[in-house]
Amino acid sequence: MPVITDASWLDLFDTFERTAIRLETQPAYLVDAEQEEYQRFLATGIVEDDEPDRRWRRQMRAARDTGRRVARVRFVTEPPGDYQRYLFACNRFNDEDGEDIRYLTYRRAAELCLPLADFWLFDDAVLLKMNFAEQGRPLDKELVDRDRAAAEQARVWLALAMKHATPYRELAREPSAS
Repeated sequence: MPVITDASWLDLFDTFERTAIRLETQPAYLVDAEQEEYQRFLATGIVEDDEPDRRWRRQMRAARDTGRRVARVRFVTEPPGDYQRYLFACNRFNDEDGEDIRYLTYRRAAELCLPLADFWLFDDAVLLKMNFAEQGRPLDKELVDRDRAAAEQARVWLALAMKHATPYRELAREPSAS
């Protein structure tokens, strides 16, 4: 399986035709580009919209505006950890840009026999495995585009996760979510 770069994996969001869906299973992600914003969130409890024109957000709006669907299911601890609360605070921007983000507790994910593996599935056919080290530090991304069985298994897991997860919009309306 070819390992791909950060730039080339983002290109997948310009070329998918119908759906891009992710299973997001790490309790935290140690992404260097987020650290300053994350530290501000820990100090203030607020996430500002500092980069409305960054590539990711432009790609999400383009997908939304052309009728393509981007979704993800995030596994969360009970109660959510600091990083999970940070991601939840960021969700309003993802939601505005058209992403469908849902939440599923680790307990429920285990009951459903879902894997603790991060991946994106594009158009039910192209699988992008996302590999992480301890504490959610990104290692690499593997593109699996000719393995029908792996793509089908990922599709089944994602359908199950999406069915049982709670949409961000529902959680955002609950008083305890803020």
